Amino acid sequence: MSGETIVALATPRGRGGIATILLAGPRAERILTHLFRTPSGRSITKWPRNRLRFGVIVRKNKRIDEVIAGSVPAGVLDPVWCERHGHGGPAA
Repeated sequence: MSGETIVALATPRGRGGIATILLAGPRAERILTHLFRTPSGRSITKWPRNRLRFGVIVRKNKRIDEVIAGSVPAGVLDPVWCERHGHGGPAA
């Protein structure tokens, strides 16, 4: 991967109830931390790894979507890998 961070849609385009976005690379966790908030406002970096959590994606302090997100410990998949599951399809 040569030090790059990749953000990729893991579910097919078209109608669907869920969209999965994968983040992998050295900046993956930083990106997810910047965009994701739990209902209590707790940062994803304070959680145990290998757990999914409910929260919201925010951009410029505006709620974009309710999602489930999590990350895998470094060493399980190297580099760090995170994923976000949210509403999918053109209606979302």
